[in-house]
Amino acid sequence: MNIEEIKARAEAAAVHEYDGITDLIYGRDVKALIAEMERLTKENEKLIESYKESNLEQATENYELEQKNAMLENDKINADMNLENLTAEVEGLNTINATLKKDKEFCLSTAKYNAEFYDDAKKEIATLKKALSDMLFAYQNKDGDCPHQFEIEAICEAKQLTHETQEVEK
Repeated sequence: MNIEEIKARAEAAAVHEYDGITDLIYGRDVKALIAEMERLTKENEKLIESYKESNLEQATENYELEQKNAMLENDKINADMNLENLTAEVEGLNTINATLKKDKEFCLSTAKYNAEFYDDAKKEIATLKKALSDMLFAYQNKDGDCPHQFEIEAICEAKQLTHETQEVEK
């Protein structure tokens, strides 16, 4: 039963006759009740409308929050993917760095070896130059009958440089 049906039934019942006398007090009470019911109905409609508006506002706010949340979730997914990519890139760079470090160590050890070899070769060249100079001097001043000490030393030095082990005649 809706409001209009209740109102019609109440108005119809507002007038009662008891022994031919209309019950006016009862009719006034029913009419006051109907008026109060109409007032409460209007107030209820206002509350329903207000609820709908606030509910609409809340629904709108919830929708906006859901959209922001979805955007933040997408941002997080993108950030996670970027982090994974950066982590892989860092690992790759670390591998390259380790390889470069090994190559640097190899180059340094090779350079050190080459420097030592160069120093040794330089010393050997200096020794050879001196020996050649001594041998030239000994050859120019040789004495076939009695070799001088510097001649013997030059020949020994030459044999040592050429790795010969024969003994020199004194």
